[in-house]
Amino acid sequence: MSKCPHCGQLMKVYRRSIRKNMLPGLYALSDRTPKKTSELGLTIGARSDFTILRYWGLICKQEDSKWSLTDKGRNFLNGELSIAKYLYIFNSQIEGKSNELLNIYQIEDIFDKEEFMNHAVPLDEFNAEELEWAKT
Repeated sequence: MSKCPHCGQLMKVYRRSIRKNMLPGLYALSDRTPKKTSELGLTIGARSDFTILRYWGLICKQEDSKWSLTDKGRNFLNGELSIAKYLYIFNSQIEGKSNELLNIYQIEDIFDKEEFMNHAVPLDEFNAEELEWAKT
């Protein structure tokens, strides 16, 4: 397991996907009124999952710490846009994305913590050039 020699942070590239528990927050923003995560009616766990939607560009954070739905997010909610099923994230930066696309109608509750951790790769073992999604 790779750790940063300076701060001790685990250095892994995480594979993230959108799950059902993220959708209520998107729908709550569809009225075009920016809201804080605590105002979305989500459980505490769903609140932190919800903010991951920013990596797909579906939501954005305003200066007042409120979230709003982007045009891309609105198009996704309306079924007019498909997005990458998986994003590969390291240290809050997107390192790659899957070629497989996902639309709102296909979202299933596929989150499994063990599977999530099994797909996390130590940074020193991560080689984007060897992965299919990195070739496009």
